[in-house]
Amino acid sequence: MTLKLRTTGILTGTNKHTLDDKPLRLDRKPQAKGTICSRSTGDDQSPKTGKLGHTLSRWGLPDELAKMASIALWLAVLAAASTTASPVLSAKAESNTLNVDVDLQDITSAVRSLFLPGSLNATTPTNSSRCKVYPDDPEWPSDEAWSQLSKLTGDRVINAPTPLAAVCYPGEDYNAAKCSEYTVAAWQKSYIHMIDPIEIMSPVAQGMTCTPPVLFDSHGCTRGGFPMYVVNATEPKHVQLAVNFARNTGVRLVIKNTGHDFLGKSGGKDALSIWTHNMKNIEYIEEYADEKLNWTGPAFKSGVGVQAFEIYKAAAEKGRVVVGGEASRFGFNSAQTGNETFWAAIRAYVDLWIDNADAGTYTYWTLIPSNGTFAFAFSPFFAPGKNVEEATALLQPWFNKLNDLGVKFDPNITHYDNYYDAWRNSFPLEAVQKPNVATASRLFPRANFETAEKRQEVYERIRASSEKNRVQVHFNMQAKDPYNTENAVNTHWRPLVSFSMQSVRWPINSTAEEILKIRKDFQAGDMQSWRDISPGAGSYLAEADRLEPDFGNAFFGDNYPRLLELKKKLDPQDVFFATTGVGSERWRVESVDGLPNENGKLCRV
Repeated sequence: MTLKLRTTGILTGTNKHTLDDKPLRLDRKPQAKGTICSRSTGDDQSPKTGKLGHTLSRWGLPDELAKMASIALWLAVLAAASTTASPVLSAKAESNTLNVDVDLQDITSAVRSLFLPGSLNATTPTNSSRCKVYPDDPEWPSDEAWSQLSKLTGDRVINAPTPLAAVCYPGEDYNAAKCSEYTVAAWQKSYIHMIDPIEIMSPVAQGMTCTPPVLFDSHGCTRGGFPMYVVNATEPKHVQLAVNFARNTGVRLVIKNTGHDFLGKSGGKDALSIWTHNMKNIEYIEEYADEKLNWTGPAFKSGVGVQAFEIYKAAAEKGRVVVGGEASRFGFNSAQTGNETFWAAIRAYVDLWIDNADAGTYTYWTLIPSNGTFAFAFSPFFAPGKNVEEATALLQPWFNKLNDLGVKFDPNITHYDNYYDAWRNSFPLEAVQKPNVATASRLFPRANFETAEKRQEVYERIRASSEKNRVQVHFNMQAKDPYNTENAVNTHWRPLVSFSMQSVRWPINSTAEEILKIRKDFQAGDMQSWRDISPGAGSYLAEADRLEPDFGNAFFGDNYPRLLELKKKLDPQDVFFATTGVGSERWRVESVDGLPNENGKLCRV
């Protein structure tokens, strides 16, 4: 028997996959040019990584952004065991998917059942034990079983990968010279973590068990929230084998692409991890038609390991653009202006959010408190489909107010002929989270900005958080869906005007009890003040807090009941688990230190 591949076309390169097989829609728009407001930093940060979340499923498709260049559909291909095959991949699928009769013919009967799909395995366990299976359990797979998994995947199983910071602590991996390379600045660059099979970009979520001493002294290196085995997947068969193995053994399964997730969903103590980062194939299809997607025209088909910068580059080479975006900055600070003048400038900017969003612009800006002063960075302001004069006109009311206040600023309006060049020259390198920081977010809807009174409420909460030393990041944009697409995207994105984040930090040597109290107080205080003025709104599931209350509504909106129903139907054994993911309320990580992290066994609630 041959198990063929069913594929799902998703307009995103992220790990936020939909369980819904309803079609997504996208219409092509005519080619145009775009402008961004930026200031050159003088640093050559290219090539930049790009956030995978900053693609169509996250932002929607504003008409002005769609006009920026010829649009091409991006199909990120996901593998799943099925008895049907998608026409997109039917010509190639059978050569790299699991063929039970061929691939398992030489496997001993003692372990053969561990690799069978659930539909063919009469001995599939019910997984009724309280916790997933761990190395200290008698049910842990034998060495022979792990060896056969490695053999079946072409020796692509990595046993107990060494954490990067192990070179900094006594043991066989100690290397003082290598450790010295992990400065604070070097460690917080995302590249080294992206290309590593186990490292994630949230050390707090990992459990802080193997961190360079210059950031945090772990007093030794232990695995903590890192997986025990990793399948370096490069084709669908590797994914199928790992999923079947996890289902049939009860071992915890996790999935990592780049590890970009504030909640640490790419980690898991002693888990089996599927590392999809090297599934890098990109195929350009000049004319692609799909009635389910309501699409006729050019398309890109990629493996799930393809990152934003890679698909942007491929699109640029074909004269196309895949939707996404961020860019560079100008700014000012209260040390130069005085506090009240500084805050008057911020208040004036809040008044423009709806108008700028309706114009199809996209803005990223930050508020950084430091020893009683505050710094504002406007980085960037995208104005797709606009020329320099039109982009300037959108911001001129605010510029006039800044001049009236005596605020010195130096915006540089830069025109780019294509989106890729704008992104490549402006996008900041993704940073790894610090070891004493937790971040939460809120998706503020249009209702929060429709009257002066409502805008004043938002401004006052933003200022109050800054005055409590909360670092803030805000994205102002419009993410409505003009096509009424039915998919799994959080419904709270659609009325969005501002996606806002704030962070809390604690002294680096705080105890677990102190950290937990600080984080709970942050949710009950600063974040609750944001929730109070935006009742019924939500949060972005990859840049959020594990302690977010009512995560189902916050991260999935009105879709959560249906997604939960699908989860129970398609994954009744809960093979797939991610913290705050669909159905995760039935499980919890019993962490060693009692903090919300991946350093502990995954057990039923």
